[in-house]
Amino acid sequence: MHVSRSETYIASGHNDCSIKVWNAKTKDSIFKIPDAHSDPVSCVRITPDEKYIVSTSKDDTIKIWDLRKQKQLSVFEHDDFKLGSNNVRFCISPNSQYVVCGSKQGHVIWYDAKVGECVNIVKD
Repeated sequence: MHVSRSETYIASGHNDCSIKVWNAKTKDSIFKIPDAHSDPVSCVRITPDEKYIVSTSKDDTIKIWDLRKQKQLSVFEHDDFKLGSNNVRFCISPNSQYVVCGSKQGHVIWYDAKVGECVNIVKD
């Protein structure tokens, strides 16, 4: 679960593979993305600029969603990116550009959320 920087949105990832977004002020449901992943969502965050939702799952993907249009913009999959548990967390850079996440193999993945491309995979 994550609250946006302005405290406008709350996003949550669920075992039914969905992502839900609420208005943090009114507590009203805004939308649900059913089947956002093929396995339960392990982490969901709203970017600091509040334009995107980023999610990960045990399906070994990072997905970028347009918060306003409620649609998937990009997906990252790679042989060097395997999640070790359902509790994996990631970081988003303050300018909302990069997602950084560790993998089961000990690698660190740098993903450009705005371009939809892997920037670097740092291996042990």
